[in-house]
Amino acid sequence: MRKTLVILLSIVAFASTSVSFADEELFDTSSADQGVITVSYPAADAKVKVMVQMDDEKVFYNLDNNQVTVPLTFGNGDYQIAVLENISGTQYKIVDETTANVKMASPVVPFLTNTQTVNWENTNMMKAIVSSIVDENMSDQEKVQAVYNYVVDNFSYDYDKISTLDSTYVPNIDDFLMDGSGICYDYSALFAGMLRSQGIPVKLVKGYRSGIDVYHAWNEVYVDGEWIIVDTTTDSILKASGMFTMLEQDSRLYTSVHTY
Repeated sequence: MRKTLVILLSIVAFASTSVSFADEELFDTSSADQGVITVSYPAADAKVKVMVQMDDEKVFYNLDNNQVTVPLTFGNGDYQIAVLENISGTQYKIVDETTANVKMASPVVPFLTNTQTVNWENTNMMKAIVSSIVDENMSDQEKVQAVYNYVVDNFSYDYDKISTLDSTYVPNIDDFLMDGSGICYDYSALFAGMLRSQGIPVKLVKGYRSGIDVYHAWNEVYVDGEWIIVDTTTDSILKASGMFTMLEQDSRLYTSVHTY
């Protein structure tokens, strides 16, 4: 498996803060209790990122088409959200920033939402497929197994795709469904989207797996009160080679860096 892309390559410096907009114009925190914040910033052709931070944990998102919805994956507490505009190279200035005290009803809430990284809400093709493989009489465990079987059985890893992508790449679920092949980021976005559409919390996780020496993406799914690791990319490759696979992975093999 070749490397997959990291959303943030590097930000090595910040210019001094320059606030030009009222917080309410850029930051929509009305859905914070549902695990997301929407950031809007008309920036023409500028490279813009949104930083989401709590204490020492932070993650960055590319702001595309002047708007992005980002999940609040660090749980309840005080978040700092900033809009960063590229100056040159890897240097960014802070355009505006805000804080939000987030109180969600459950820590799984952010992993049910539609976001930039797992963009499933308007994906009719995906919803039609989900409807064909699960039904309301299934338990969550049965739904997870059905979706896992579908993804592992119907897609192949594209070893050449990574060379055509840049650091701003975000999966498009419809494109993956039509192409039938992709990278681990595609697999994990599809798996998460299919199950989130059924009300089952799923994380998209990036980091490292033992035995794979490059950046990787997988999922954690919430079933029967606990999170289990599912790696549809690895299992798809193994199954295509005639090897046995099973739904749940050994957590000791995985080291997470970012969760979406």
